[in-house]
Amino acid sequence: MRLDDFWTLKLSRPSKELLLRRCRYLIRKHRFQEIASSHPVQALGYLQTELAELVNHADPDETQEFQLLTTTLFHRRSPDTEDCVMRDADQDTNFQGRSQLFDSLVSFFPEEMTQPKGNLIELVTF
Repeated sequence: MRLDDFWTLKLSRPSKELLLRRCRYLIRKHRFQEIASSHPVQALGYLQTELAELVNHADPDETQEFQLLTTTLFHRRSPDTEDCVMRDADQDTNFQGRSQLFDSLVSFFPEEMTQPKGNLIELVTF
């Protein structure tokens, strides 16, 4: 008897409900991080109500990720920086974060339903 005769592989697609829950979780998680950067108390309420309902608390990995989100509330800004500089940095951070969120959400859709991955200039003929 050979040992490699004892394994099986089972592939399954995630359900639509699971995909929808995961997408909502990613969107709300990003929203929480944006709120936490400017209004920590409001972000705590958002974490407890809006975000907590989407977490599968039976899954240890999801639960740990959810619990680690609270560390976002305790990041302090340095008081010696100017407000206009901080606003510009926040806008850049928000733009980059939203772009990353979009890219992660696009991975849940088929290739033909997403934006082209290449440079659009290369597709145009003159």
